[in-house]
Amino acid sequence: MRPGDLLGRASDTDTRRVPMNREDMRMRITKARVAAMAVVLVVMLGTGGCVREVPVVSTSEVISNETLEEQRAWVEDRLDASIAVSGVSEGWYWGGAGVPEVIWNGPQAEREGALASLLPLECGEHGAGRLDVSLRNKAAVGDPAAVADRVRTFWESEGWTATDVWSEPSPDEQYFRADREDGAELAFRASSSGMVLEVASTCSAHNTVTNWERYVDEPNAFDEEL
Repeated sequence: MRPGDLLGRASDTDTRRVPMNREDMRMRITKARVAAMAVVLVVMLGTGGCVREVPVVSTSEVISNETLEEQRAWVEDRLDASIAVSGVSEGWYWGGAGVPEVIWNGPQAEREGALASLLPLECGEHGAGRLDVSLRNKAAVGDPAAVADRVRTFWESEGWTATDVWSEPSPDEQYFRADREDGAELAFRASSSGMVLEVASTCSAHNTVTNWERYVDEPNAFDEEL
């Protein structure tokens, strides 16, 4: 995820482009992604004017050996499955707050570009990393409790342990997380003004995660928007 103009792009009237070598381009993309993740997290925390009491993503004591591509595929699958069971299939998007928005159920190429741009966040020793992805939906929710209950029941049926994030849950805004023994985490928040769905993969020490710079291809079309 990335906020716009973090890298000081030239103005619309300045069409000059400065050539970059491969390493400079990787560093540019990495800095933008990390900064954008922080921006989106701030936006999430501010949704509904409430502060998250329990962090959804934390340092994991459980380390897996999933590849970066396996993490990306798992994140995509969990997002799709949770959206399907929520009963609200449209309106979900990735990005925002200055980050180019990608409609999750929009053009496949845009989704693939967003997934390919995901990089691990450090979560353990020796460079172990995980993916943390959030989708938002601004659509008015007539019965947020019912939507949240469908998602929570589904997660629990798959073996996840779901707990409320707030010590005193609000009947008007449902917010809970789900944990699994392998260290993966999920979170869902729903109110009459919208929803947030967050998925965090296992913390992996696979070489494609700990040394992801060696496996990143040239920037795709989505990265060129930076």
